[in-house]
Amino acid sequence: MKKITKITAILAALLCALVALCACSNYGSVRKAFEKAGYAEDQSIQEYQGRYGDLLTEENEKGEKVTVATLHVLSKGLLGGTVVIIEFQSTKKMQEKYNESATLQGLITDLQKSDYVNGACVLLLNLSNDGLEIFKNA
Repeated sequence: MKKITKITAILAALLCALVALCACSNYGSVRKAFEKAGYAEDQSIQEYQGRYGDLLTEENEKGEKVTVATLHVLSKGLLGGTVVIIEFQSTKKMQEKYNESATLQGLITDLQKSDYVNGACVLLLNLSNDGLEIFKNA
């Protein structure tokens, strides 16, 4: 009987860990949806991460700046369109940054009901005909 209880407790802990990891970010599914539609991720955006320090970083308890969000740019050829997505570490971090940022509040009226929010990702810029639809359905 003790063995069954122990196995059940271990399985429950593993399931909770798996759910917690999956809840952190859904950018992988968003990226796959865009790639399926012919978009490719532009890696050069990483050099601009520092320009958006207040939105993408925060200070930890040691006073060090740590990244809480990552910018991603996906494009579909020269004239196919471009989208910019902010991937937050979690929906909790996204909510915290939203509450602190007048910029995000200006872009998105309600995080819970916005088409521009998908899990812990925010569609920041959509310069394409199909970007919003792909983002919503990812």
